[in-house]
Amino acid sequence: PFDPDALVDWLGIQTNISVDDCVVTGRYYAVQPSRYFACVHHRRLAWNTSPGTEVRGQMPVIDDEYPQLQAALNAALASDGTRFVAVELGAWYGPWAMRAAAAARQLHPNIDIRLVGVDPSKEKVAD
Repeated sequence: PFDPDALVDWLGIQTNISVDDCVVTGRYYAVQPSRYFACVHHRRLAWNTSPGTEVRGQMPVIDDEYPQLQAALNAALASDGTRFVAVELGAWYGPWAMRAAAAARQLHPNIDIRLVGVDPSKEKVAD
C-alpha cells in the first residue's frame, strides 16, 4: 500500500524516503539513476495517490548498482528453499540483503530467513 513516507521497489520492499535521500537535493539519489528514478516515481505517486492504495515499484534501472542487484538475486536463486542467510558488509540500511531476502521469499514463501548487516557507523544500522 502507498505510504507517502516510503519508497516501494519492484520486490515490494518499503524504504523510508529519508534513508534514500529523496528529500535532499544533490545527494546520492540525484546522481544514482536507480535511486533517482525510484524517488521520481514516488513523487509522482504522492501527487495523486491516496495513502493505503496498492502501488507497484518500477523495474530496476541498469546502472552501476546493477551488479549488486544481480548478486542478491543470484543468492536468492541459489537458496535450497528451506533457509536463506545473507550478510551485508558496509550495510548502511541493508538494501542488498533485504532485496535478496525479498526475492528468496517470493521464490519460497515459507523459507527461514536470517540477515546480518555490518556497518562501521552505529547511526546507520538498527539494533
